[in-house]
Amino acid sequence: MPKNNLFQTILITVFIVGAVFAVMIFAGIINIGGKPQGAAAVSGTVTIWGTLPKEKLVPLTQEFHTAYTNLSLVYEEHDSNTFESDLIEALAAGKGPDLVFLPDNAVLRLSDKLFHVPFTNYPELNFRQTYVTEGDLFLAKDGVLGFPAVLDPLVMYYNTDVLDSAGIANPPKNWTELSTMIPSLVQKNTNTNTIARSAIALGEYVNVENAKSIFAALLLQSGDQIVGPVRDSYGSVLKNPTPLGDTVAETITSFYTQFADPVNELYSWHRALPNSRDQFIRGKLAIYFGFGSELDAIRAANPNMRFDVAQFPQIKDYPTSVTFGRINALAVMKNSQNIPAAYTVATLLTNSTYDMKLSSIFSLPPTRRDLLNTKPSESGLSYLSTFYNSALIARGWLDPDSSKSESIFKTLIEGALSGQKISLLVAQADGQLNQLVAQAIYK
Repeated sequence: MPKNNLFQTILITVFIVGAVFAVMIFAGIINIGGKPQGAAAVSGTVTIWGTLPKEKLVPLTQEFHTAYTNLSLVYEEHDSNTFESDLIEALAAGKGPDLVFLPDNAVLRLSDKLFHVPFTNYPELNFRQTYVTEGDLFLAKDGVLGFPAVLDPLVMYYNTDVLDSAGIANPPKNWTELSTMIPSLVQKNTNTNTIARSAIALGEYVNVENAKSIFAALLLQSGDQIVGPVRDSYGSVLKNPTPLGDTVAETITSFYTQFADPVNELYSWHRALPNSRDQFIRGKLAIYFGFGSELDAIRAANPNMRFDVAQFPQIKDYPTSVTFGRINALAVMKNSQNIPAAYTVATLLTNSTYDMKLSSIFSLPPTRRDLLNTKPSESGLSYLSTFYNSALIARGWLDPDSSKSESIFKTLIEGALSGQKISLLVAQADGQLNQLVAQAIYK
């Protein structure tokens, strides 16, 4: 047989086998969801891409290969600013990874590049009972997009010496308590009436670290999904009405910006101050809202500062507690040449054993409910219990474009600070977010 014909025959055979395999999966003949058939049934090298630091994951991949000698993991770290473009470029060239650590803010844009595990194979109820609620962001209308692996909750760091000096024994649990503490925590220069020490860094945008995440947390606490998972479509819901007649977003915008209003009794922050995290490290900010992953860096920057961690403040007497969380899930790429192996690795790395290992590696809470049900022993690491509790109440939203939505939030906050009508600003932000969602889905 001529070489060209032989090559064509082989190529056609490969496509037929692949097509049959895909049909069998969706028909339920091959069960790749729910309970995996076992690692021994698959083999090969599985390439994983993500933005997580490689030096922390290499020992885990080596340990995995020792446990499952038929499977080898290769992890490639990519810059968070170029991860998506790198991935799309590789896919266009017929290359790319088998698995990705998919961040929640990339779900909308990359869902068509992922292998959707059908609910007939991995039941939705099983998923919800296994993983934290924020993991629902990885549920599409036709199946599972990814399996939650790493969760980083937004928490409250507080300077214990500053609170002690102000006669405050415990950190605030809700926004009402926090508001009553502000006058005691703020210190002003007597001669210039400028702020020497702030209570909290809210109100402004550019010099508030994590401003977008903090604002999102406030919206989510109030029941606004921002851009939430709707099985048949996605949409911005910034116009959810409150019992007061205002929209949630209008109410939250007014609440957020009052802390930067010089005539407001809660005035604690202004644009001329340095970055909020830097101010906290210098001891000039009593309370800082940051992610769990920031703890080690804060401690290293000022080893002499006495601080602790508590849950993000809640709305007083509200029936539910919510904070914001960043979450990554292991997702199988649709163009993987070894979907069974990629799927098996994804389920193994998110089982109880390896989810706990990932939790330990990054000093963050696990994503599985069975692990969160048992709180870690304190032994000088009290923050871990806070992280665990925060993981259970962590929520997120389907950000259609991180950089552009950042600009939308910034415009909304700064427009309100400049005296523009908040209702018009919210309507504008809502329209712009809806446009980004449409672009992400129908690209």
